[in-house]
Amino acid sequence: MCAIHSTRDKMAADQVMRPIDDCNKVLTFYSPSYLDSKVCIEEFNIALCRHRESDDPVLLPVYLYSASLPTFMRLVQFSDCREFNLGKFPEIAQHFINTLL
Repeated sequence: MCAIHSTRDKMAADQVMRPIDDCNKVLTFYSPSYLDSKVCIEEFNIALCRHRESDDPVLLPVYLYSASLPTFMRLVQFSDCREFNLGKFPEIAQHFINTLL
């Protein structure tokens, strides 16, 4: 039984890690539901590792809705759009475009 769980866990981890490893940029959207998702937190941590190892920023977080962010998420500069402030979206979109150029 343990071997089956280990194989399943490894397959699940590969399915999460491989796509993130293939991305040039990873956009995250902080919100209470994001923080409640184990998959989102796992993806964030993988992207954070890549971000720390890269000369160019990989992780591009957007703070969409107020939530109690863990310390490790506050370490990366985020774009503040709290309470889904649509007025800030054009500025944030331009920032993202600039990071891609």
